[in-house]
Amino acid sequence: MKYADLFKYDSHFSSDRGDSGNYNANTYNSRDYNARTYNARISHRKKKSNNFKIYLAILFCLLIAFLYIRYQVFYNEESLFYRFYHEVFQFEKKEKKKSTVSVLIKKYLIGKKTKQTKKTKPKTSLHLRQKVAFYLIESNMKKGVITMVPEKVSFVPSSKKNYIYDLINKLIQYQQKNNNYFNSFNENTILLNYKMEQDTLLLNFNSQFEYNRLGDKGIDLQIQQILWTIFKSPFGKKVKYISFLFNDRRKRIIGGHGFELKPFYSRKDLKKNLVFQ
Repeated sequence: MKYADLFKYDSHFSSDRGDSGNYNANTYNSRDYNARTYNARISHRKKKSNNFKIYLAILFCLLIAFLYIRYQVFYNEESLFYRFYHEVFQFEKKEKKKSTVSVLIKKYLIGKKTKQTKKTKPKTSLHLRQKVAFYLIESNMKKGVITMVPEKVSFVPSSKKNYIYDLINKLIQYQQKNNNYFNSFNENTILLNYKMEQDTLLLNFNSQFEYNRLGDKGIDLQIQQILWTIFKSPFGKKVKYISFLFNDRRKRIIGGHGFELKPFYSRKDLKKNLVFQ
């Protein structure tokens, strides 16, 4: 017998028991409803548990991906993420820190009211003081050889712009400390001005440069002193060629004995020793 047949009733049974048949039918319907709701709850709980497992698996995968990316960005120095982060974002952080610090300093300085303000002394040319080598002449009369020798001097230019002007004019008037050395320049010689054109230094002297008590050899010695002093100075790193002018004019022959002047002098023209006959 089927489960539903237990609740069937006939007309005789219904006439004897009144509405007992309806009672049995209602009982069957309630049990069927309860069974269906129970099954629906079980299926709903199963779906919930399945969804929770899926969400948990997704969360676990995201956590692993986050840890992997963090490792690649902050710890793996060979990865592209690490290089990109430290080249771009770290640079921006430094710039932001600098800007914020400068803003705070400005606010502090502006907002701070002091009764007495300290007067700052203007910068002088003393911070340009440096040791340079003035190249002088040492003669060996027995061998007939003249050698270019350096003498260390404390040099203070009036400004960076006048570095060469002060350097050469001080070299011309320099009095040597060592008695075995001497300066070949005519005392009336003056560097009027100079000009830097790319890698060429133009030196403009007065006409007294052409007159030397040693004649042509004296002019050659003057030129060597200038070449050695400039090329060996800190400024000489910028200079590749040196050219001589006289009262803003370029000359090929100078001096009373007809000294032939080169249009441009370079480091190849430096002579450590000069032979006098």
